[in-house]
Amino acid sequence: MRRSQRGFALIEMLVVVALIGIVAYIAMPYYKVYLRSASYRSAARDIASAMRVARSEAVTQNLEHRLQIDVGRVDGPADAGADRFLISRGSRARGTPDDGWEERGGWRKASVMVDLRAGADPADPNDCSKGSGIIDLRFYPDGTVDQPAAVCILNRYGDRKFRTQIRFPTTGQVEVIR
Repeated sequence: MRRSQRGFALIEMLVVVALIGIVAYIAMPYYKVYLRSASYRSAARDIASAMRVARSEAVTQNLEHRLQIDVGRVDGPADAGADRFLISRGSRARGTPDDGWEERGGWRKASVMVDLRAGADPADPNDCSKGSGIIDLRFYPDGTVDQPAAVCILNRYGDRKFRTQIRFPTTGQVEVIR
């Protein structure tokens, strides 16, 4: 009489674990590229969403809203206070003085894997030349914005991955360009 055997032999388990390790080793660089790409895309969507929310809130509440985007430095890695954005609500429909703003949710940081830069010329899709400072956009109850603006999402080497922009202040329409 033969007894039926159940389970795996030690050598079979070692072979399976080794194969899983080899597949994981091969897949890791692709996974890292995927994570970086998702981080760039997420930062572009976050900035575009903040622009759309500020515009929408200005229209629905009939109050001026402001979006401030703090972009990084040109001469090195971004400092701790850069690469973040803030939405504020004004106290009047138009022409609110700077001391009449109420922060809506506090500063939000863009992904740690990206660097934000401003485009000096929003009409030029390849321009990401303006380095540090705050982009201050005011959205009015009629759906317009006070100026055209462009925010570039760069990798750590300074290569542009995405660009979020408002080209026409009269419409306030937000675009995300790859």
